[in-house]
Amino acid sequence: MSVAVILSGLPASGKTTLGLRLAQLLGWPHLDKDDFLEALFDSHTVSRREDRNLLSRQSDVAFRLNAILHRRVVLISHWRPNVPDEPGGTPTDWLSDHFDLLIEVHCPCGPDVAAQNFETRKRHASHLDALQTPDALRQRMHHLAPGYPLGIGTTIDSSCGGPDQIAATIRAMVG
Repeated sequence: MSVAVILSGLPASGKTTLGLRLAQLLGWPHLDKDDFLEALFDSHTVSRREDRNLLSRQSDVAFRLNAILHRRVVLISHWRPNVPDEPGGTPTDWLSDHFDLLIEVHCPCGPDVAAQNFETRKRHASHLDALQTPDALRQRMHHLAPGYPLGIGTTIDSSCGGPDQIAATIRAMVG
């Protein structure tokens, strides 16, 4: 049985930290979409949002092509949330075509906390985070928040237990 654990939630909600720990506990590989995107950043000049968005879509393809090579994998990304007219985030439509079991680990985080976390994190300059004002960032987080969890597969709320308990739950589901 092929299994993908999908980390979901607002940007800066703790998906990467939890996803890396779950991959370690499960002994499964992990893929982080930002690793693919930042590799493209290192070989391209990004000065406009349009450039960044084009590279983001290219990294979505590389992320997907690498993900489907694995039988069991932890996938970390800012997935496209279920909100109207939202073009951003990694598409999810391909997941059920390639994995028998999808387990969504949702990292709940209030939009104001996510915005604060986002403002203080350090990322590759080509993400263009500096172009976003604090007010626009907070508005964006409030817009995205209702779109999580994604509702794909079985959902585990990460606030209901630590990484060890979540990993145990996943192991029991996989058998």
